[in-house]
Amino acid sequence: MTPDTLTPKRILKELHEIYLMALGKAQYSVALKIQELLGREVGLFLAKNNAAEKNKISVDALSDEDITHLIEDLEAKLSTPTQK
Repeated sequence: MTPDTLTPKRILKELHEIYLMALGKAQYSVALKIQELLGREVGLFLAKNNAAEKNKISVDALSDEDITHLIEDLEAKLSTPTQK
């Protein structure tokens, strides 16, 4: 395998072929590892430190009205004295 023939499509195809061979030979730990790799490729598994990234909201995704409401909410919370 040379770098110019190494493509994501080829790697995924070969991983799938190896997965099938591993299942056929009852090499379940190999098959499981390949399933994990394939699952990561399609975004099924997030690393623990990336799990929080999934819930972040981008300001670019918000409308002007949404941003205005958020600013109003923040200003209201900042002007309200907190109880200790």
